Amino acid sequence: MSALLALALAACSGEAPAPPSAETASAETALAAPSPEASPVRAPVPAADVPESDPAGPETWTTAPLVGKGAGSHARVKDVRAATHEGFDRIVLEFERESAPEYRLVYLAAPLANCASGAPAEVEGGGVLQVQLMGTSGHDDAGAATTPKEVRPALPVVREIERVCDFEGVVAFAVGVTAPTPFRAFTLAAPARLVVDVRR
Repeated sequence: MSALLALALAACSGEAPAPPSAETASAETALAAPSPEASPVRAPVPAADVPESDPAGPETWTTAPLVGKGAGSHARVKDVRAATHEGFDRIVLEFERESAPEYRLVYLAAPLANCASGAPAEVEGGGVLQVQLMGTSGHDDAGAATTPKEVRPALPVVREIERVCDFEGVVAFAVGVTAPTPFRAFTLAAPARLVVDVRR
């Protein structure tokens, strides 16, 4: 109000208004600057691209068959995704449940086949890592699949992921890799996930 009165008096007297002081200018600049609430919100990073902790520790890499215990009740696979990280490729299987089911991982030596029909199956790569999930389904109550039949991430090691079984409570994915390199697996909660890393 006092500033407006000063301008009015200056206009009446014919004198040019005095330039704003440094304090006034800095205050106006601070008022004009956008608030932190007005800054743009960054989109979330896809879960498979975010490095997650490894509760099992780095010494758990292996090429031998691996079995992990689950919570024991029915689980439904809702998502399959993959991304590359420093030194390994990561596969994440997510479930519609609070905890992940029992899992079995093994490199296959025999020809790959679909579990229900016995029809041969092929995946890209020089080796096949089978990820078998017990007490699990890959379809909804209407029988529609809840994950794609195949995913082709074309990563340095993981070339293809194909669902080869969804029968009598067993779901299995065949992971085509460039070569049978060491892998590790661990589970995460909220949401329930099985994480499989394959080393480069």
